[in-house]
Amino acid sequence: MNEKLTNFKDQTVKVWTDMSVTKRIISVSMLAAVGLMAFWLMTRTKHVDYAYLFTDLDAQSGSRIIEELKEKKIPYQVKSGGTAVMVPRDKVYELRMVMAGKGLTLGGTATGFEIFDKSQFGVTDFVQKLNYRRALEGELARTISSLQSVTGARVHLVIPERKLFKDDHEDASASVVLNVVSGRSLNQKNIDGIRNLVAGSVPGLKPAHVHIVNSNGETIGDTDSEKTEKMTMINLQKRLEKDYETKIRNMLEDILGKGKAVVRVSLDMDFTKKSSVSEKYNPDGQVARSEKKHVERRGNIANFTNGIPGARSNLPGGQQPRGNGAGNGAETVKSLTNYEIDKVVTKTVDPVGTRKRISVAVVVDGMYAGKGAARTFKPLPKEKLASISELVKKAVGFRSQDGDQVEIQSYELSKPEVKTIVAPTKRSYVKYIPYAVGAGTGFIVLLMLIFMYLMPKYKVWKQMKVREAAILSEIQDNRFKPTPIRVIEEKLEAPAVEGQRILLNSAKEEDQMTPAESQRDQVLSFVESDPDRTVAILKNWITSEA
Repeated sequence: MNEKLTNFKDQTVKVWTDMSVTKRIISVSMLAAVGLMAFWLMTRTKHVDYAYLFTDLDAQSGSRIIEELKEKKIPYQVKSGGTAVMVPRDKVYELRMVMAGKGLTLGGTATGFEIFDKSQFGVTDFVQKLNYRRALEGELARTISSLQSVTGARVHLVIPERKLFKDDHEDASASVVLNVVSGRSLNQKNIDGIRNLVAGSVPGLKPAHVHIVNSNGETIGDTDSEKTEKMTMINLQKRLEKDYETKIRNMLEDILGKGKAVVRVSLDMDFTKKSSVSEKYNPDGQVARSEKKHVERRGNIANFTNGIPGARSNLPGGQQPRGNGAGNGAETVKSLTNYEIDKVVTKTVDPVGTRKRISVAVVVDGMYAGKGAARTFKPLPKEKLASISELVKKAVGFRSQDGDQVEIQSYELSKPEVKTIVAPTKRSYVKYIPYAVGAGTGFIVLLMLIFMYLMPKYKVWKQMKVREAAILSEIQDNRFKPTPIRVIEEKLEAPAVEGQRILLNSAKEEDQMTPAESQRDQVLSFVESDPDRTVAILKNWITSEA
């Protein structure tokens, strides 16, 4: 292992020594660029994407959440002056569920029915009632805090004790403080839902007795039925104005053309509730309802009245029959008659939302002469405007005695510009540009390093090929070098004895050869007998030298 490290070190030093100054500068620059790129990629890889865990926190809730994050060793960031906590994006939903399970969410600081999980002996009835009210307030606060657009809530209940007599009983009431998400607001339906939720959770609590305020102390919602009815009337007024505008616009566009008229209607309506009661008496229509007669006699009445009782005896001036005899006494007669007088009672209730006055403003387009840049505008003549005004008055039921107004003017109406709608791109690749630039730069640097490493090797390989080709050429030349004709003829003409002599002389010459010449002849003989193996050996030698 040490030998390999030493060889690697020696080769590195040798490569560095053989490099020119320019190559050294380029190499150092490339290594620095690669290092910076690697550092940048590592920092981007280790960059934590934070997201909001909770916002609009109070100091107590924020401290408890931060303590829990520290205990779990989860990185966090505090934003917005300590009212918001951010954690890694991939842990947001998990931590929210964990915080909710431990009661650390917004509104979770309130105590719920878990206050009764621990049984306590010797608790008075007053403490039990107080704990029940606290638990109910906490549970309501948690439920309201779980609603959308609500980040926190506090509930205060007033539950009076039951009285023996109904007249002494007091109504329950509640107050709710809401923390709403910044930039959002609760509509009337949400407020009514919260009010009904609280009222339905407390016995004897009416929705009208639930008061809701925001964190700024401003009252939210409307509990007054009259105000709600007024809002309904305002909506009715707007709807009637739109109906009048549509009716007039459609009529004028049928006459002048599409888009040739602009209509605005303003209604002044009376939403006052009025009722009247009138009574009318008819003296001529009296009828006797009852009659009462009282007769009183005192003393001895001798001459009492005789005769048949009836109408004749009661008529004044009539002759009364006398009784026989004499006497001294008195008689008193009292008569009381009650008459029923004819009476008519009339109760009149005026309709709510009656029209008091209407104002109509109409702008119509005029006439045009010429084309293109020479086009000129000419307003409609007064006679035509007057006729249009009469049509509008008939359409709206114009009443001059109520102060109704109708105004018609002719102006050049601007034509709406046709804008080209550019289809949005399906996907944005802007966020991937830094990664693409970094990857491309790293790839280019890697190619340059590979080129710088392989270039010296290529030069050595090229030199080796040249030397190998030269050696093979020399071997081939020696192997296939032609024999002169003169030598061949001499060998053919010489007798066998001469041939033997020549062989003996050659043997003697071989005996007289030096060791170096003998080795050279052996090498040449080996090359001629096995050229392929010779080439392989030469390649091995050249590679070792390189």
